[in-house]
Amino acid sequence: MKISVLKEDLHGTNVLEQLQNEIISNAVVSSHIDEDMLCMHVSILLHEMFTNALRHITGSVATFDLTFEDDSFCLAMETDGDGFKLKPFNVSGPETVFLFPRDRLLLKDREITVYNDGESAVICNIEDNSTLIFRADKIGPNVIQIDEFPEHYGLSIFTQLCDSVIYRRTAKDTDIFTLKKKIR
Repeated sequence: MKISVLKEDLHGTNVLEQLQNEIISNAVVSSHIDEDMLCMHVSILLHEMFTNALRHITGSVATFDLTFEDDSFCLAMETDGDGFKLKPFNVSGPETVFLFPRDRLLLKDREITVYNDGESAVICNIEDNSTLIFRADKIGPNVIQIDEFPEHYGLSIFTQLCDSVIYRRTAKDTDIFTLKKKIR
């Protein structure tokens, strides 16, 4: 299922509901998957993906591509954008923002913490010149003083609820953000 939506129409469209219904109708309820929990997770993921589209894409169109692989769904959001704004987590130092892949040579480390709430962190692995892979790591409990809503909080949601979270920039300057989650 592939659907393209104008950025300004994301609020008034039923695409989110269409995607959610398609995912849930393809899920197989089993002993290890709770249907109510799956519905809640899918709803949270889709709302966060749509919110990110409204906040971050610079192009005029977002294309959502929903596929099913074995026991999982895969949802990719494709946009014409500027790349991925990568802000390493630094609770006390100066704020630094990198635009990936443009600034990839400035990113000396291949693994960067981009979110930390004291209990979990989001780690970004720079896979190659066009791919970022995100994962959640449990680190806490620790106390961290955070005065405002942290950057990359949405990545925390994605990495905690999904099995795979990947950003890729194509040679044609298309940004593709992909979520994969088990549903069977």
